[in-house]
Amino acid sequence: TNLLDAKGKHGQKDVFLDLFLKQINNRFKENTHAYHDYFKNFVTQNATAFKEIHLGGLNFETAEGGRVDIVITSGNQNIIIENKIYAADQGKQLLRYNNHFKNQPIIYLTLDGSEPSESSKGNLVLDKDFICCSYKTDIKEWLEKCIKEMTNKPFIRETLNQYLILIQQLTNQ
Repeated sequence: TNLLDAKGKHGQKDVFLDLFLKQINNRFKENTHAYHDYFKNFVTQNATAFKEIHLGGLNFETAEGGRVDIVITSGNQNIIIENKIYAADQGKQLLRYNNHFKNQPIIYLTLDGSEPSESSKGNLVLDKDFICCSYKTDIKEWLEKCIKEMTNKPFIRETLNQYLILIQQLTNQ
């Protein structure tokens, strides 16, 4: 979460967040993807990343409530990240997040980029209502770009290298 926060303890302002959004946008072959312009125009300078955001009590009938893993916020813009490492989907999970954050991008992040279960996504459509990203490719490549940016900042660079090694271990690379 700290790396995605322009006000993070790393002191690098929005460098990491900007690289993250570019990494995600590079996945789209054309500029026609619903999220492309959203990510491109997201105001990163004052963005803040929050973890474990409480949306209220769970209500499966109305598909409301729960906790979102990460929300990157800038003004009235939000990017929602559901982070799945060795965790099962919850009922109507993505649907609940979509109902709370109308027309705001949801990134479903897993080790291998797999899709959420039917019970989690409900009637949401992949690459329209949410996108799938992976630690194996997206996060690994993003961290490599971050490390290159930190050539002259050895402490941050080495911390990023440790994170990259962990990601490589988790994804069997």
